[in-house]
Amino acid sequence: MAFLARATREDLITLATELGETLGSKETKVNLKDVILKSVNYEEEYIKELLLAIAEERKARVEEEKVRERAETEERVRSKRLELEFEERKRKEGMKFELQKLRLQHNTSLSQTSTGSSTEPLFTPQRDGPHIVTTQRSFTSYEVADPNNPNVPLETYHSSVLHPCLESHANSQPIHRLRRRCRLKRN
Repeated sequence: MAFLARATREDLITLATELGETLGSKETKVNLKDVILKSVNYEEEYIKELLLAIAEERKARVEEEKVRERAETEERVRSKRLELEFEERKRKEGMKFELQKLRLQHNTSLSQTSTGSSTEPLFTPQRDGPHIVTTQRSFTSYEVADPNNPNVPLETYHSSVLHPCLESHANSQPIHRLRRRCRLKRN
């Protein structure tokens, strides 16, 4: 009977319900011990083994719960670490991108100032007088040549900048010289 005194209250409640006893809501260890001893199914060796099994089962549940909580904690920590690594990588890539962008802008501005503006006049095809379409490069791109020298191609142009030449404009000259980036000069 001393083994009953060493058992926890939770184990005694489980043992009493296993024996088929009805319990009140707030039973003490002493009351639980008396209920178990007065049980019809009470056999000391059987009760001792049953109580050991209940205690081991409870300890296994507690240990399993600890392992599960530890795994969940490790998973949360790993997830947070991966998220922080991703954010750090994203921030570094953004910084590298911005640095490369600044370098390109700086190099472009240096190269533009060192070369100066182009001395070649730039003309759009629709402003550059009549041309002859020599070959079709793709569904929307055409290679054009000067009517005076049709064997030498001038450029390849997109169909959106090419317009049919009217007979009244056949001998026309370019209207405006284009500035950089094909912008018309303001009057």
